Amino acid sequence: MGGAEKNGFLGRLAGFFRKGILLGLLLATGGGVGGRVMTAHAGETRSGNTVIRLAAAADLKEVLSKAIPAFRHETGIGVRVSYGPSGLLFLQIEHQAPFDVFMSADAFYADRIAKEGAGIPSGDVVYARGRLALYLSPGDPVAASVSQLSSPAIRRIAFANPRMAPYGKLAMACLIHSGVWKTVRAKTVMGDNVAQVAQYLDTGAVDAGLLPFGMANKLALRKKGTVVRLPSSCTGVLLQKMIVLQHSRKKAQAIRFQQFLLGPEGQAFFRKAGYPPLGKTP
Repeated sequence: MGGAEKNGFLGRLAGFFRKGILLGLLLATGGGVGGRVMTAHAGETRSGNTVIRLAAAADLKEVLSKAIPAFRHETGIGVRVSYGPSGLLFLQIEHQAPFDVFMSADAFYADRIAKEGAGIPSGDVVYARGRLALYLSPGDPVAASVSQLSSPAIRRIAFANPRMAPYGKLAMACLIHSGVWKTVRAKTVMGDNVAQVAQYLDTGAVDAGLLPFGMANKLALRKKGTVVRLPSSCTGVLLQKMIVLQHSRKKAQAIRFQQFLLGPEGQAFFRKAGYPPLGKTP
């Protein structure tokens, strides 16, 4: 598939999901804006100091569990985090959920917020560049490429729901582009987000999974599985964006948090979690 043809294919795929995203999310949450969002209190202070609220994509839990305490130590500002699929968090923000900052797993949702005037001017920035990886559980046949997932020896394959999770959309695009989607579709299992995909792999519920490279690498170190880093010709790169929200009453503190993550100390946490340095091709 040539570059222009591939770009057109990915554009049509993205358009399909964008048109269906709100309906899919509303169905997933029973018509409301709740759903499977996990709130964590890493770094939150209870001494009366300022606490900002952060909506963060599920792939960021490892990074933020270390970055937030460092930020609080430096500034005295606490952060309360709600993790979930970017699409669901976006829908909650559309319904005026009281977040101060939104960290998406792609650029699409942050750009939508900026375009709608719901973010502060120039408040949306790229904080990380993400890549997809293929993880194979210990004892499973080593697949050198996605095309080998059609092997009968691999019985179940997990990836995040593409209607809600950017990494899930990337995974489906990869399976379609590789020509194996029709073959593997019957044995795919969709998680609500990449954290749930990692849980499926961790418990042995599935044999293979498509998830962020950093998460796959961490899982492999603990479970002795195999990580296959997929070529950009299959998956592309996710420009992960964050944005300070216009309705925030703590914009100064939210901007300070944003600047911390973009600075040398904050970016070091991303590199340790497997994200490549900003500005470099992963």
